[in-house]
Amino acid sequence: MTGSVILLSIWVVFKTIWITLLAAMPIMLWWTYFLLIWPELIKSSVMSEGTASILRND
Repeated sequence: MTGSVILLSIWVVFKTIWITLLAAMPIMLWWTYFLLIWPELIKSSVMSEGTASILRND
């Protein structure tokens, strides 16, 4: 939601597509990593370690 507000604010202030796209690239990269890639990495990590290692406190 914050990323959307940032992009909308940039569009409202500058009204130019190239500045908005320039700002959108790192935000989209961030979203892609943390909404698509990171959950898959965590899921595969949990699957490979098993649930017993998560419950231990090592």
